Amino acid sequence: MARLLLQNDKRLPKVHVRCVMLGGPFYEPVNQRGISELLAELLTKDTENRSASEISTLVDQIGGSFSADGGNNTINLAIEVLPSDIDTALELLSDALTCPVFEASTLQTEKEAQIARLKEDDDEIFDYGFRKLRKYFFGEHPFAIGSSGRIEDLEKLTRNDLITHFKHLVTTSNLVVAVVGDFEREKLLEQLQPLLESKVRSAPLEPAQTPAESSPKEALELTEPLDREQAVLFQAYPDAGVCDENYITGELLNELF
Repeated sequence: MARLLLQNDKRLPKVHVRCVMLGGPFYEPVNQRGISELLAELLTKDTENRSASEISTLVDQIGGSFSADGGNNTINLAIEVLPSDIDTALELLSDALTCPVFEASTLQTEKEAQIARLKEDDDEIFDYGFRKLRKYFFGEHPFAIGSSGRIEDLEKLTRNDLITHFKHLVTTSNLVVAVVGDFEREKLLEQLQPLLESKVRSAPLEPAQTPAESSPKEALELTEPLDREQAVLFQAYPDAGVCDENYITGELLNELF
């Protein structure tokens, strides 16, 4: 069963609903890097009930927002509307999680957009350097490639690849729904029940097969010449994970450095 987090606050003028799932580099085939972020974006587009254009128009009409994002080990969808439009928001989310169609032209458009962002990053010396730093630092670990993926992998992705990845990630056992803002708790629970208990596919998520060690085995000092007028120096060190008691200390040290 999916997990539900509710934070009712009548002081807020809107309702924010976010669906979070494990995904990203940890859960991608080695030759499909970037597919999770692409999948997340496509889930906000065409469904069996509405086209991407119709969804965008509807969200604009109610003064809301509907977006997607991907990270190192998660993907998420977020929709924010006025309390009076919560029914519409939940309907759009339900369609995204249960009946996306991955229409060919939309898939191609979003794929090209993701590739274009990667190319733009290569034109920025800091972004290019940071991407190279990840590769050297993490080596064979999935974190060596960012959530946006690799151009050569994205170019080869097909509709069937997206369908397979969707079936892998979008399951009740891998879904957390968080709702914050001005809503009626009992009514919201009643509205969410079909989505959380029956509509979303019920299947266990296969655990990520990733190496436990992610930091370099030995110190590295690398220089990469570029045709640029600037120079950027990066330094990286292994740190505590988010569940470690020293995580906050590491974050403070990062700011101090």
